[in-house]
Amino acid sequence: MRFILIGAGDVGTTLAERLVGEQHDVTLIEKDEQSITRIPASLDIEVIHGNGCSPDVLLRAGLRTADYVISVANIDEVNIASCLIAKLIHPGTKRVARIRDIELVHNEISPEHVKEYFDLIINPDQAAADYLLRLFKVAGAKEVIDFCDEKLRVLSLRVSEDSPFVNRKLKELIELRDKLTVLILAIVRNEELLIPRGNDTVLRDDILYCITIPEKTGILFEMAGKTLSAGRSAMIWGGGSLGRSLAHALELQGTKTKVIVSKEESTIDLVDELPHSLILTGDGKDRNLLVEENISEIDAFIAATPDEEDNILSALLARKLGARTSMALVNKASYLPLVHSIGVDVVVSSRMAAAGAIFSHIHSDSFVSEFSLRHHGVSFIEIVITETMPVSGKTLAQAHIPRGILFAAIVHDEQVVIPTGEDILNAGDRVVIFCTDGMQSKLEKLLDMKLEFSL
Repeated sequence: MRFILIGAGDVGTTLAERLVGEQHDVTLIEKDEQSITRIPASLDIEVIHGNGCSPDVLLRAGLRTADYVISVANIDEVNIASCLIAKLIHPGTKRVARIRDIELVHNEISPEHVKEYFDLIINPDQAAADYLLRLFKVAGAKEVIDFCDEKLRVLSLRVSEDSPFVNRKLKELIELRDKLTVLILAIVRNEELLIPRGNDTVLRDDILYCITIPEKTGILFEMAGKTLSAGRSAMIWGGGSLGRSLAHALELQGTKTKVIVSKEESTIDLVDELPHSLILTGDGKDRNLLVEENISEIDAFIAATPDEEDNILSALLARKLGARTSMALVNKASYLPLVHSIGVDVVVSSRMAAAGAIFSHIHSDSFVSEFSLRHHGVSFIEIVITETMPVSGKTLAQAHIPRGILFAAIVHDEQVVIPTGEDILNAGDRVVIFCTDGMQSKLEKLLDMKLEFSL
C-alpha cells in the first residue's frame, strides 16, 4: 500500500518505520527543516519539505494513488485541514487525523458528517487513558489485552514469593490447560524471554504471559501469588489532558480519586471539572505528601506529568511506599524496556498508544498486540481461519507447526479451546497465535496470507 504521512514527530516517524518494515511505499511531508534532519538516514522513504495542507504538496506526494493520508503533525488545525483537502481532491484515499484539543463532538456537528471526512480520529492522551483504565480494572497486572471479542485474554503478572507454583516445573501444571482454560505462553526472566517447556521451573519474580478466558483472570492472580480485586482508589499526579481524562473516567465508574497538581496548574478549574475527586497541590515525588494521603491504601498511583523522569521516580516511590500498582507516562521509546525492568508496574506512551491505534486501524484484518513483549521480539496475532488456508480442516499435529509459532487458543462456535495436537482448525474459527521473531515468514506460509507485524 501507499501512505502519505504528514508530520515527522515521534508518531509519524514510528509509523514510517513500521510501514517501511512491511515493504509499504511511504512519503513523509514535513514543513520544518530541522525536523527533517532528525529523520533516521536508514529510513527508506521519500521526504517532501512542504505544507501538508497544500493541494500542490499533497499531489506531489502522490495523493491520487495513495491508500492513506495520515496526518500526525503537532498542530490540530493542520491535521484537520490536510484531511479535508485530501477528501476534496481524492475522496478514495482514506484519512486519519491526530487531534489533541479540538472537540468535534458537538450537537451542531453530525457524527455522520465527521465520518465522511475522517476514517479515524485519534487523540494520543485518550488512547493512553483507555489503556491505563483497562489495566486499572485488573490492578496488579503488568499488561492485559483482550482478543476474539473479549472471549480471550492475554495477561502478564509478576510471580511473588507467595505463589503456590514457585519452584514447580511447568509439566506439573499441565492440568491447568484442560481444567481451567489457562496456558503459560512465555516467561520473562532477568529481561530475557523464555519460551517455556515442560521441564522449565517457575521462579520468584518471573513475569508470566498467560492466555485464558476473562472469567479465569482470578486463577492467574492466584498462580502468581496475588489476589484479584477491582480497583477502588487511584491517585493521579498531573492535571494535564491525560490526568483530567483519567480522573473523569474514574469518577464515572465510582472510583475514589485523588489528583495531585503543581502550583502552576489551576486547581479552581479542576475542582469544577472533577467534583468527586480530591484535588491536591504538591509534588508527586514528595514522600511526605504521599504518606499523608495514605498511598499504602491506594490501588493505583498514576504519574501523568509532561516530565518523564519525574513520572518514573514518583511511580517507583509510590510502589515502595505501598501502592498496589504503579503506572507511569513515558514517551521516550528508549526508556520503555528500562522502566519495566526497574520496578514500575505499568508503562504507557501516549505517542506509542496513538501510533498503535492507527496501526491497528490500518491492519484491522489481523490484530497485532502492542505489548511491551515486542521488545523481546514476540507478537500476538488474531486471525480467522478460512477455507483456502492450508491448515484448514487439519489438526494442529497435521499442520506441522514449527517451533516458535504457537496456536495458543481457538474460539470455535463460541466455545474457547486451549488446543492440543488433536484439535482441528476449522474454517470460521478465530485463533490467537503467539509468534516469535524470525518466524513471521513461516507463519505467513503456513496460513498462505500476508500478515502485518509491529515488532
